[in-house]
Amino acid sequence: MRKFLGILVLIAVISVGTAIAQKPKTPAAGPAVAEKILDASEAPAEAPLKPLKELAKFKLSNVRLEVPAPGQQALLKVRYELLTAGDLPNPVLVLRTADGKQRFIGARLFGRDVLKDKSGDITLGLGYARIGENTKELEAYLAFTDRRWEDEELRPTFKVSNSAVMGDLGRDLQYAREWTPEETKKLNNPPPTGPALNANNNIGKDTKFVGLVEKLTPSLRFASPKKTPVVGFHYTLGTFEPVKGLKAGCIVHLTPSFDQRQPSFGQKMEMAKPGYAVGAVNVKTNSTVTAIQVVYMKIMPNGTINAKDSYTGDWVGEPGPNDKEETLTGNGRKVIGTHVRHFGRVYALALVLE
Repeated sequence: MRKFLGILVLIAVISVGTAIAQKPKTPAAGPAVAEKILDASEAPAEAPLKPLKELAKFKLSNVRLEVPAPGQQALLKVRYELLTAGDLPNPVLVLRTADGKQRFIGARLFGRDVLKDKSGDITLGLGYARIGENTKELEAYLAFTDRRWEDEELRPTFKVSNSAVMGDLGRDLQYAREWTPEETKKLNNPPPTGPALNANNNIGKDTKFVGLVEKLTPSLRFASPKKTPVVGFHYTLGTFEPVKGLKAGCIVHLTPSFDQRQPSFGQKMEMAKPGYAVGAVNVKTNSTVTAIQVVYMKIMPNGTINAKDSYTGDWVGEPGPNDKEETLTGNGRKVIGTHVRHFGRVYALALVLE
């Protein structure tokens, strides 16, 4: 058991370097270090893209295998150095063997503060790397997949480091490629993201909650600091057991959308027609929120909401015959966010009004 725990501790280690004090201005687009960029028409299908200018960029080196102690699992180590600070919320270490197979190692295996030091070692147990202890030839590089354009049929993966090699691959490296004209058009016009979670608690005024509110139920509050109206919702549906052995529908996740192009990140969408915004929400509950029905109201040229020009959407979720129904409304005031009580599913919902 002691040996097993020691291996687990080593699997997700990154050596500590010097912390980054400040984030510099947005860097120029281009490769992390001097590597050639392939023409889009000549690159293989799996080639990553050259990075966005705002992404952090790294130099990798010294790919090697180390055995901590006799009889222990070998560790794969890759040295990294931060070249240009920037955004990198969920990086992946790509391992490419001489046979052309690729392994993608997610950041959760590196630790919470992956790559936030100026330099260090990325360390992995070979069980997670899935390359085998006899591997002598290996290519490693860092990549980042951006999901913001998923709803627009684009899921770009950017190469944010050079390729570091152990041994002789006997094949070309996995170079990044140029963007196609279609990709360039989309990447230069990213979808707007919504306000940060629980970041604007002094903005707007909450309505009452509908549903079950308990002190220990976490609050998820979104409010637009620019007082942008909510134009729809991103949501996920699921089931729960109100009575043991009896399943009922519920809303698992519910996030307000402030723009028709706001990324859904795989969730379903309930959106207003152009020119309308959320004015009220009918809510069904049965110890949890089981369904919602949105009332959309016309957005006037001066930014106010016209409650007399409205329409009602379909029910989202699976309301039951014994559910309680209540209505949340701004009474003509702009809805600029939502406040959800959530623990595994949505227990209660309030609107945030201008």
